Amino acid sequence: GAEAPKAKRRAGAAEAEQPRMNVTNRCWARTAAGRNCGAACSRDDGIPYCKVHFKRGDSAVKVVAHDEHPEIFGNVLVATQDLPKGYKFIYWGDLLRSSELRKRQHAMEHVIEFCPNPYTNQVRGTIDPTAHPEGSVLQYAMMPGPGECVNMAPTWTHFGRYGKNGRTPLAARVYKLTRPVPKGQQISHDYGSGWMECRGIKKMNCGTKKYPMPLKKPRKPRKPRAAAPPEAVEEAAAVAAQ
Repeated sequence: GAEAPKAKRRAGAAEAEQPRMNVTNRCWARTAAGRNCGAACSRDDGIPYCKVHFKRGDSAVKVVAHDEHPEIFGNVLVATQDLPKGYKFIYWGDLLRSSELRKRQHAMEHVIEFCPNPYTNQVRGTIDPTAHPEGSVLQYAMMPGPGECVNMAPTWTHFGRYGKNGRTPLAARVYKLTRPVPKGQQISHDYGSGWMECRGIKKMNCGTKKYPMPLKKPRKPRKPRAAAPPEAVEEAAAVAAQ
């Protein structure tokens, strides 16, 4: 009688697991019930979201207005369920050439670089999510303030094509959670060195009581070094005098 509950727990855990990084024919998103969607995907660009989650976004998160200072922070991205470390999100959008990007100055706050080759780190275009405000939800993830820290980081896995093989209209980059994220916590990542400064934006903590951000651990004060005993001081002085 004791084995049945264990089996149920294992099955439930399996339902919540995402496909591996190299599996792109099954949807990576979660349902509102916390199960892995797993619906079939057959996109030319390889982005592993089904039609439903491509249109609505991953149900593991939701976009909400900042509940204390919407005039400053606008919308933020919040977990709708407890998420494990390593959970994968997809930052996707239109794949733009530099000439096309110049015509989309309004999108500059949300674009990321398309670097599909991790060995060269060469930029092959720009990913602009702003034309897809409902489906590409990662564009609403905040940058942490001075007392906060990130809980998500980019990987080197990209989706989309460029060059001789034909350019796909859309491209994407995979991000992973760097720590467990409880329900209600904001999703945050680093926008890059100098991103705030070059725009004249003052860094502010954006977590609230309702939608908190992970906080930095306070630094432990350094213990003062113990004074050397008089005998050791005298011995060192004698050696130096020789």
